[in-house]
Amino acid sequence: STAGTSANNEGAYKLRVVSANEQIVFSAIGFRQQVRTLDPASGTVLNVTLMPEVYTMKDVVVQDGREDPA
Repeated sequence: STAGTSANNEGAYKLRVVSANEQIVFSAIGFRQQVRTLDPASGTVLNVTLMPEVYTMKDVVVQDGREDPA
């Protein structure tokens, strides 16, 4: 199944996990994604720290007077 949640401004979150050995994906823009497996029977509190992810782009050219393709 697919379920989602968001962290508050302090980073706290709640997610109800009902199936055994659910994979939980933690992600945020600008950070490396983490996947953890959690057994709901353990009642575990899961603290996660996401590591920064550096993205590089090829050269970007900005031109005036052209149509916006978006």
